[in-house]
Amino acid sequence: MKAQAPGKLILSGEHSVVYGAPAIATAVAQQATAFFVPNNSDCIEIVSAGLGTLTLPLVDIANGKLAADEKFSDFSNGVLAINQVLDHPLKLIAYCLAYAGFEQPGRVLIESDIPTGSGMGSSAAVIAAVLRMAGVKEPAEQFVQSIRYCERLQHGRGSVIDASAVALGGMIKVESGKADKLNLSLGEGWYVWNSGQPESSTGQTVAWVSDHHADSAIWKDFSAVTRELIDSIGNGDHPSIRNLVNENQRLLNNIGVVPEAVMDVTDKIYQMGGAAKICGAGALNGHAGGQVLAYLPGEGVDHLQDQLMISLAPLKQASIGASCVDD
Repeated sequence: MKAQAPGKLILSGEHSVVYGAPAIATAVAQQATAFFVPNNSDCIEIVSAGLGTLTLPLVDIANGKLAADEKFSDFSNGVLAINQVLDHPLKLIAYCLAYAGFEQPGRVLIESDIPTGSGMGSSAAVIAAVLRMAGVKEPAEQFVQSIRYCERLQHGRGSVIDASAVALGGMIKVESGKADKLNLSLGEGWYVWNSGQPESSTGQTVAWVSDHHADSAIWKDFSAVTRELIDSIGNGDHPSIRNLVNENQRLLNNIGVVPEAVMDVTDKIYQMGGAAKICGAGALNGHAGGQVLAYLPGEGVDHLQDQLMISLAPLKQASIGASCVDD
C-alpha cells in the first residue's frame, strides 16, 4: 500500500488570515509518501530517513493514542508544553495509524522531499499520506478535519491552510476558517527560493505578531491585496500580479517578519523588474525566512540568479491532493 500528499505554499494572506482576512495557497509538486509492507510479526515498524526508526507492538498503537490524547488535554490546560505531548516524533505516525483504526503488522516507510520547518506544510502532508495509506476515505471536508486533529499534537493547533491544501490539491482560498478550492492555475513565471529554516518557530512568530499588531488596521490592507491577487491571477494580469506580490511583501516588512537578509534580496528582485515575498510565517531574527516566492514573468532568471547568488526553482503546482497510488 502506498499513498502520497503534496506540500503547499501560501501565495497571499499569511498572518492576516488569523484576523479574518482571506488567504490563498497552492499545493506544490513536492510530495510526502507513505508505504506499507505487511509481515508476520506482532509489531509495526515506522521508518523515516530523517527521524530514524520506531518499533511498537500492535497493542501499543491504540494505547499510545489514548496516552497522547491525555497529554494533549494537559497541554490545553497549561500543564504541559506542546513538545512534551509526543516523546518521539514518529509517534505522530503511530497516532495517525491508530486514528485510522489500522491494525496490520508490518513496516511503514515515510519519505518526503518537502523541506521541514519552512512553511511548506510538511507535517500535514505526512499525516495526510499516512491516513490515506491506512485506508481513510472520508469526504474532503471531513478529511481536512482529520488531518488537523492529528496535527494538533505537533503544533498545538492544526492549520486550516495546510490541511486543506494537502488534502484538496490545486489552489485554495481560506477565509473565516473555511476552505474553498479555486478553479485557477498560476501559469508560468513563478519561482521559489529557499532562504533557509527560520530561527523562530511559526508559533513564536505568530504570537509576536499578535502581541504587536492584533488590533492594527493593516489587516484590511492584506485582505485587499489577497482579493485583488485572486482576480489578477484569474485574468492573467502580469503587471497587476507583480505589483500585488510586491505590496504583500511591503506589508509583511511592516509587521516585522522579514529578516533583513531576505529583505535585501526581495528588494533587489523588485529593482530588477520582478516581485518576491516570503511564504509563511517568516522570522523574527536571524538571516533565514523560509520559502520565498518570486514572480518573474519574461525575466532573465539565470542572470538574476547569478547577480543575487541564489537558486530559484520553478514553482510546480500539484492539482491532486492526498491519494493512494499504484506501487
